[in-house]
Amino acid sequence: MAKKEKNIASKVPGKGKAQPKDDSTVAKKTSATSDKVQAKVDSSAAKKTSATSDKVQPKVDSTAAKKTSATSDKAQAKNDSSAAKKTSATSDKVQPKVDSSAAKKTSATSDKVQAKVDSSAAKKTSATSDKVQAKNDSSAAKKTSATSDKAQSKVDSSADKKIATPVELSPALSDVLGKDKAQSKDDSSDEEKVAPVKAKSSSKIQITKIFVFGVTLVTFFFIGMMFLRPQISVLEKRKLAEFPEITFVGVWNGTFFKDLDIWYSDTYPLREEMIAADKKVENAYGARGEQIIEGKGDFARKGDPIKPVEQEPEENLPDGTVKTIGEMRGPIYIANNCGYEMYTFLEDVNSEFAQTMNNIYSRFKGIVDIYVMMVPTGAGVMLDKSVLDYLGTSDELAAVQFDYSKMDAGIKKVEVVSTLRRHNAEYVYFHTDHHWTALGAYYAYREFCKVKGIEPHDIKDYEKRELPGFLGSFYTESNQSPEIGSNPDTVIAYIPKGTNKMTMIDDNNNQAEFNVINDMTGASPSEYYLTFVMGDASLCYTHNETITDGSAVLVIKDSHGNAFIPWLVDHYEYVYWIDPRYTKNTISQMIRDYGIKDVIYEVGIYGASNPYMYGKYDQIGW
Repeated sequence: MAKKEKNIASKVPGKGKAQPKDDSTVAKKTSATSDKVQAKVDSSAAKKTSATSDKVQPKVDSTAAKKTSATSDKAQAKNDSSAAKKTSATSDKVQPKVDSSAAKKTSATSDKVQAKVDSSAAKKTSATSDKVQAKNDSSAAKKTSATSDKAQSKVDSSADKKIATPVELSPALSDVLGKDKAQSKDDSSDEEKVAPVKAKSSSKIQITKIFVFGVTLVTFFFIGMMFLRPQISVLEKRKLAEFPEITFVGVWNGTFFKDLDIWYSDTYPLREEMIAADKKVENAYGARGEQIIEGKGDFARKGDPIKPVEQEPEENLPDGTVKTIGEMRGPIYIANNCGYEMYTFLEDVNSEFAQTMNNIYSRFKGIVDIYVMMVPTGAGVMLDKSVLDYLGTSDELAAVQFDYSKMDAGIKKVEVVSTLRRHNAEYVYFHTDHHWTALGAYYAYREFCKVKGIEPHDIKDYEKRELPGFLGSFYTESNQSPEIGSNPDTVIAYIPKGTNKMTMIDDNNNQAEFNVINDMTGASPSEYYLTFVMGDASLCYTHNETITDGSAVLVIKDSHGNAFIPWLVDHYEYVYWIDPRYTKNTISQMIRDYGIKDVIYEVGIYGASNPYMYGKYDQIGW
């Protein structure tokens, strides 16, 4: 029996030292017949061993385990080592074929031997199978455990170093394990490759976004800095800040950058359109910041006490005084769909203004005649004293009289508040703007003629031009109040008889030709006030060739003077005017260059209470 088992072991693939040769021989001889033998052996083995397999198997397992365990381990290690050395170069090509042939031959031979062994063992071991089973199980468990761990360790080590299919594994199992390992490796490799690609792609996107944002920002900055910047505010009726001159001193002390900031914010592209759009949105949502007047007001800084002037109405003139209590929209008081601005008298400030006029007069006393004409607001002319008290504002006639009382007696004062109040039933102030009308300026011109001692022209002798639909500064400052918007003005202008031509000169001595009364047909209604001498400028003049006496007058003005100047054209051969906010000219220079004999300071009452403005008066008063 022992001899037979030894022969069996020598024939079984994987048992003994002849394994490599047997594998090669089997692969050559049995490839064609393995399928038939496999089927026949399976059938025969099934019939012969079905009854006795349970009893015989334990002993066979025990005997086989004892005799073949050591041999199998040694042969396996030797075969693995030999195979690794001999087949490393050709394993990829040969291994699939060898595995396939070996698997087929081994399957057939193994099944045949197993059946024969089972039949022989069944005759001799049936009586002792139960005892042997227990003993064999214990022995086999101990030996198999140690052998299995060692074999597994060797197989794992060999598999890590050489990715080759183990001899003992079936093709199907090898396939599955191979695919799992390959899949795991592929997944790991894919993740390692994709992660840097994603990171790199994300980085590129971020850089692109930053670059596009930076280019857009710089582009709009230069467009905003250099192009499409407005020069005048149509809604505010003023010239906007100019780009500051770059000087070393200005850069060093910071004034250049301060002026640059003012210029940039004051002349931002589409400024007027954005303001208008903002007001429309506010009106749509009712966010107009209105303040309903319910009692005696405290509108702004509380004014100093001043005694109001009682004025008797002129006979045969209707009274247009407004006695209605209205409401506030922003800084604008609205009554009867007309806007009004509030005035506060400040004694110390007004006293400084009067002193400024005295200083200028003292410099040119005996050289030229100095006239001062303070222009009131519409509220000072139109609103009843009871309304002014109710609002807590100052009486403007009393304020003008205070200022005049502080001025040198040699200064010729033109008081126009009283005459405008007498004519307040007429269209002397705009409903939607802070300026007086040409008619209001005409009554002031008549008062000037009285002081100068000349005969004024009758307004009926002038050609009249009308521009309806004007919405002025009150409309803007009241958040585009619907009440004011429903009561637009008509700008009425009177064309001078002697000449309507004028010349505008900037600080660089560039000249442009305009008209004293300009045709604004086709312009925006908010620009209609520019019909008067084309707005504010550094220096302008007219030459009336119908007068040849060499007379020349200089008007130092704010925007109220624009409607006043046309009335002077027919009284002087030359009329010059400058705006102290924009000019670099001085009185002494003008006297020397143009033969000035009369100097008229047209001063809005707010200018008399504004240190900036009377500081400008003093600056040019040399």
